[in-house]
Amino acid sequence: AIEYEVTRLFMKAEIRQNVQREQVSTGEAVQPTTGDAKENSNTSAKKQPVHVNKVGRNDPCPCGSGKKYKNCHGKDEN
Repeated sequence: AIEYEVTRLFMKAEIRQNVQREQVSTGEAVQPTTGDAKENSNTSAKKQPVHVNKVGRNDPCPCGSGKKYKNCHGKDEN
């Protein structure tokens, strides 16, 4: 029954032209940016880096499994 429905769906499928993709490639669908967008991009570049405390090999794994870090997620690090 499932094979019949899947086959029926594939047989009824129609191939359509992707007009939106063609518009993007020619530049018709692209919106010009304003000066406000340029200012917003500069403020996002000034974000502070995230500081993460390094987990010791014998400390509990931060994933909450209860295992030591070296036996859980620390296996990949050498």
